[in-house]
Amino acid sequence: MDKPVIKVLKGMRRVGKSVLMQLQMEKLLASGIDQSNILYINKESLEFEFIKTYSDLYLYAKNYFKGKAAQKYIFIDEVQEIAEWEKAITSFLSEHLADIVISGSNARLLSSELATLLSGRYVEITVHPLTFREFLLFRKGSSHIEWEFKNYLKYGGLPGLHQLPLSDEVIFNYLNSILNTILYRDVITRHKIRDASVFDKIVRYVFDNIGNITSAKRIADYFKSQRIKVSVDTILNYINYIEQGLLIERLPRIHYH
Repeated sequence: MDKPVIKVLKGMRRVGKSVLMQLQMEKLLASGIDQSNILYINKESLEFEFIKTYSDLYLYAKNYFKGKAAQKYIFIDEVQEIAEWEKAITSFLSEHLADIVISGSNARLLSSELATLLSGRYVEITVHPLTFREFLLFRKGSSHIEWEFKNYLKYGGLPGLHQLPLSDEVIFNYLNSILNTILYRDVITRHKIRDASVFDKIVRYVFDNIGNITSAKRIADYFKSQRIKVSVDTILNYINYIEQGLLIERLPRIHYH
């Protein structure tokens, strides 16, 4: 904070970016920053539906801070929902209007695009799901480590899980709704995928074969045996989109001797 760069929180939906923003704002308030010097825009809220383009954003922020001389802060959640948002953000930076923190869902805000849009004037902070150690902090009081590790493997590390009863019916409903939003709204819309049914089949094949060594050619051959024609290039592209949307990182293969 308080450095002349744009802070970009990136991560998949429901991973906790909004909460991190709120915690940072609470920290600023506790340090003596006046509430009126902090502008928070949440594009998931209808309160800010009127901010549709970069010009709406620019005028709103300028008017909000009019006459304020102290250090100012702008927090924008899901910034990609504002058309050509980067124009306003880079203008704020060049005018020294405020310290800027923005967030975006990974499927809609890629590193390659940030490099083009913000051209070296940002730092990227990736927000991951909870580690197992963090999962245990949310499950404070539980002494059954092995049981909790099984829960972690089964349910994953999204923080929102811990506001729900840990039952298969409830948690899997919650996780499916997030998965559907990421893959079948964000990814398909963003990449203009025309044949959603083929994309869905590739998603299911990849998930069914986690841990198995495979290749795009092998997947194409499998679909060919099912009388579904899909090229190797298309499969590679779709797998890349899945990785981007779910923030999956490729790890080097480890050989044990």
